[in-house]
Amino acid sequence: MADVDPDTGPQFATYYHPEFFHPALPLFRVPPNCTAEIKAELNRAWALYWADSASCANRVRSCVELVLTHLKIQRFKRTKKNPRHRLSLHDRIGLFGQRNADLAQPLMAVKWIGNIGSHEGGAGGIGTEEVLDGLELLEHVLVEVFEQRSKRLARMGKQIVKRKGRPKRFR
Repeated sequence: MADVDPDTGPQFATYYHPEFFHPALPLFRVPPNCTAEIKAELNRAWALYWADSASCANRVRSCVELVLTHLKIQRFKRTKKNPRHRLSLHDRIGLFGQRNADLAQPLMAVKWIGNIGSHEGGAGGIGTEEVLDGLELLEHVLVEVFEQRSKRLARMGKQIVKRKGRPKRFR
């Protein structure tokens, strides 16, 4: 890329774009009590982020499956034709939505990002910005599932209001 300076002429700048990091750079803080399976899948996703955003999106989608499994969301259902019919991720998120619509919506968004990475890949498929959006949504879900941040902050706020802002030691 060149910028033209009227006194010195064209000025060229070199830009670098990393393609690989080992070990993979974490792209967000994982809750400490998150399952080892989810952490491992996140590490695989982060390793792919710089080199192949479509594959990274697919790994992030896999994390959604693991989160739902951790939450004991049904994976199979019985049908007349098949006693062990596997539910789609879309259906599993729908089941979870009956329990927690606020977290089901970001999981569905991550699923769609992962679908584009899985099925459209390559040029015109998905870029790093969309993958980062998916990672941010997944981070939100992981924090809520494993740390229950919203519930904890709501309790904290209620206690502070009850104490009228006074420190705990003066109760």
